[in-house]
Amino acid sequence: MTRNRWLIVLALAAACGRSPAAPDVERERTPTRPAVVTPVAVTESADAAPDTERGFRALAEAVAVRSNCRILAWGTAPIADDDEPRRFAVLDPEEPGKGRGAYLVEDHASARWIVSFSVDGQTSPWAYEPTATRGSDPAWQERGDRAITHAQSHRHGGEELTFALRAGALVVLQHDYTGDAETEVTERRRFADEGVCARPCPALRDFATDDMDVQVIGPAASLDALIGGGS
Repeated sequence: MTRNRWLIVLALAAACGRSPAAPDVERERTPTRPAVVTPVAVTESADAAPDTERGFRALAEAVAVRSNCRILAWGTAPIADDDEPRRFAVLDPEEPGKGRGAYLVEDHASARWIVSFSVDGQTSPWAYEPTATRGSDPAWQERGDRAITHAQSHRHGGEELTFALRAGALVVLQHDYTGDAETEVTERRRFADEGVCARPCPALRDFATDDMDVQVIGPAASLDALIGGGS
């Protein structure tokens, strides 16, 4: 695992309440297999979850266990350019409003991503239903959204990021930012027209956000590759 990728995993796991030990610098090219986590209550393997709803749920539950997060929302939405539904899960720190949350996004069984982001009391995750009872299992949603829109407010302004799967990659469709000071001009950037990239949309992995601190791991197939040390 590269140093930058280790830092992303460290940030997600530690901020959600888990503090993995730092790797030996001299041996980080040959990481050891992480400890086995408590099995989730499903019959399919979370570490090599097949391309099924049950397999994806197993993977999402295992990611939540390993990072000490909870599942805030999950389901399907047509967020790819073929308009076919893709599975997703939204993770939230066990201590609300503190640490890092994440989206688990699946294109297919060999291509899944974790998109992590900073969380505070003004974070508005996509697909979260505020009426849901905390601690209860969220309902499986079948949403019509063609993109994921994540919002982060601050005192007098905020930031909104819209991203989706296009040509098998996570890309940014639009980004809005409004600063607190009167002298700060609202910035609006549109990279797509009605979900279609007029020119190559920027890769989410390389896109700089202001308050969200968005970081991306993937695409990968297994739990270990997404969070835990595998490649």
